[in-house]
Amino acid sequence: MVSRSLSFLATLVACTVGLFSPVLAQAPEPSTSPPAPAPPEAGPRDVQLSDGARVEKAITLYQSGEYGRCADELSTLLDGEPSARLTDPLAIERGRLWLATCLIGDGQPARAETALESALRARPGMRTPDPLTFPRALVDLFIQAQDRLRFVLQKEEEKRVQAAKAQTELLEGQRAREELRVKALERFAATETVTYLNRRWIAALPFGVGQFQNGNDGLGWVLLSSEAILAGTALVSTVAYVNLETTGVNALNSRSTATDQAVLDSSVNRNLRAWYTLSTVSGYGFAAVALGGVLEAQLNFVPEVSFTRRRELPEALRRKKSAGAARELVRVWPSVALAGTDVAFGLSGSF
Repeated sequence: MVSRSLSFLATLVACTVGLFSPVLAQAPEPSTSPPAPAPPEAGPRDVQLSDGARVEKAITLYQSGEYGRCADELSTLLDGEPSARLTDPLAIERGRLWLATCLIGDGQPARAETALESALRARPGMRTPDPLTFPRALVDLFIQAQDRLRFVLQKEEEKRVQAAKAQTELLEGQRAREELRVKALERFAATETVTYLNRRWIAALPFGVGQFQNGNDGLGWVLLSSEAILAGTALVSTVAYVNLETTGVNALNSRSTATDQAVLDSSVNRNLRAWYTLSTVSGYGFAAVALGGVLEAQLNFVPEVSFTRRRELPEALRRKKSAGAARELVRVWPSVALAGTDVAFGLSGSF
């Protein structure tokens, strides 16, 4: 009976497997690709602390007795990466004091002294830390560092003052030299050189014309004035002689007695001799001086003469004159100009 039941169950299982085997054969194979990563969960937004808050956060490590971690944290805030450093001067000063405090607690007094020196160099007039806030060891170390650095900082301050003074003097010297250079450039730009070609026949003219042409203005003025005086004297004396001779003859003819005629004739002849002598002397003197001037101009002939003269600067380049600026002296000099066969004499000057 039992064996019959077992045979029936085996037959039932075989039939069941035979019915579902085609379905199992057509079922898709499971995928072997890795599952897609889940999207990261959004964390809380970072909050940027102020410099004072970052220092206070590091101070909490000191208060909890973690002196080494406190020193490392403050060292990062003070001397670490530029992006992580403190920027507030008050926070930096407070951070250096607490850095020294943490280093003292960590058994590193030498590094603590270095931190205090950095704080004192940044602000030499820094006050002594409050003994109610900082430990006594820090206050004593601060006073020692302050006493030691007082003379060093004073020397450094004197050096900075001397360097600033030297820099100021250097800048003033450069400014003065630049002012002189600009004035020289202005004088150079406000003058021009003019060159005239001289002529031999002009040097043969009297009245110092040849000397003016050669650029010897002093001798030219002497010859001009002396020859003008001599020529004028000769002309006046000649006119006076002719006039006196005419009037004397008429006066003699009007006298009726021989005595009057003799007296008048003696007086007229005396005056005539005086005017004749003056006319002769001045005439020969003029000829001698004129000839000497011509010979001097020919012997010392200069083919060309160059001289400088002032010219106006453009309005944009002119320097504004102050109310108390000194005026330039008036200068006058003669000039000779040649145009074809014509010669022009004139005076030039600057005002």
